[in-house]
This record gives sequence, C-alpha cells and structure tokens, in this order.
Amino acid sequence: MSPDARARWVTDNGGIITGQQDARAREIMSRLVAGLTGAPVHVQVLGTRELTAYSFPDGALFVSRGLMEAADNDEVAAAMAHELGHLISDGHLQGPAALHRKNENPDVEARADDVGCRVLQMEGVPPRAMMRMLELVADRTCPGPCCNDLHVRIARLKTSLPAPSL
Repeated sequence: MSPDARARWVTDNGGIITGQQDARAREIMSRLVAGLTGAPVHVQVLGTRELTAYSFPDGALFVSRGLMEAADNDEVAAAMAHELGHLISDGHLQGPAALHRKNENPDVEARADDVGCRVLQMEGVPPRAMMRMLELVADRTCPGPCCNDLHVRIARLKTSLPAPSL
C-alpha cells in the first residue's frame, strides 16, 4: 500500500487517536515484542468504533478505539498477538524458535491465532485470551459477513487450548 493510500485508509478508519488509549496500546505492545526481531513494530490506535486490528509488512500495527474500549488488557494483547502472528508467519518478524514451529494450517487467520497464542504464552498472558477476544468481537459484530469464520476459529481454539486452571 502506498503512503498516500495508507493515509487515506487511516482517515477512513477514524484517523489516529492519542492519549490514554494510545499509551495503553504502546504499553501492551512493548510486552509482546520484547523477543522479536525484524521490522520494528509500532502500534497506533485508529478512531473507529469497530472492534478490529490490522498489521502491515513494515511493522505498522493498528488497533481500533472500539477494541481498546471494549477489551481488557489480555484481550487487547491477544488482538495484537494475532496481528504479530501474521507478521511472523509471513517472515516480516523473527522470534524464538518456538514461534516458528511448523504450522501446516492453510488458513492464514488460524495460523495467526496459533502463533499469536504462542506469543501470548511466552509473555505470560493466558492464551485463552485469544478465544475471549474473538468471542467479544463475535458478540459485538454478529450477524455479519465474518461471523461464520469467527465462530469456526473460536470452536477450534476451544478444542486446542488447555482448559483454564482453577
């Protein structure tokens, strides 16, 4: 995406907001990228009220104001870890060998979930936060065009993640 196209995309998604949500996003991201190398990752908060996050190959990662307002820190970390999962899977970031474990799942979103769960676990965040974050998004956005995919991902995580400890 060209710089002009990215600037239009940012504007179309509510622009960049600063302040407490931005500081919170940067703090959460700093925990997650500690062991990663490659393109420097920088996070910004988009003004849109949608519950969403995006990443770009140059290390730009965006989370929405809607997600920041609706999610707890672990759930925001899960959304960011999912986006980092895309960057790691696509070779834009490198990390410890555990993050690069062979993953034959052809579904890019499921792959990003898997790598994101490993990022969370390495940083002491319960991997089930990924499932909780997806459930939050599904609760707020369904019915909609992505609902079936979200529910498939949630069901997959429910069966693959360890049960929460009591």
